[in-house]
Amino acid sequence: MTELQAEETEMMAREHLRTKTLQNAFEESRGRPTEVGTKTAHLAYDVPVEWPSTRAVLSFTSFTDRPVQGVCLAMSEGELEINGLRTSTACMWTDATPVKVDIRFLRFPNSSASLKVWNCWRGRTGTTDAWTENAGLVVQDAGDGVYRFACSAGVGPAAFTDLTFDLEIETAIEDTRDIMSLAGKE
Repeated sequence: MTELQAEETEMMAREHLRTKTLQNAFEESRGRPTEVGTKTAHLAYDVPVEWPSTRAVLSFTSFTDRPVQGVCLAMSEGELEINGLRTSTACMWTDATPVKVDIRFLRFPNSSASLKVWNCWRGRTGTTDAWTENAGLVVQDAGDGVYRFACSAGVGPAAFTDLTFDLEIETAIEDTRDIMSLAGKE
């Protein structure tokens, strides 16, 4: 390799590092968390949900209007109850959801469930976009069941200021009849 070829190769490697997206980093790590400066970025984050019953409060703390930001939630076992509706997966948009959202976790007994959390945004054509370009989230476990999320939408450079929200998990013993009915144990 000539000196000129070596310089060109080095310049191309530097350019690749400069233009590398979070999507590239997550692909290389096979979806595992990746370091971005001094922060650890996640593609999605699993929050443990304990039996017998728990609830959560999701609170939006800040978000950009363009693109419209959202939070996706998916239960590994059981269902979520949000505003009286039951589902295993939900997406809450900042332009259509109250600043605070109460969530109940309805789980099957004896299962170790988790709540998968990731950010999304509304694309130009109204589609839901997630996990592309510079999408990712930084999570801080603030203790006492409080998780703080700082999200980067996939649009533009990685900036963990596009959407910030708290998720507070509260363990509460409630009437388990609804949960038992999900398991077919009435």
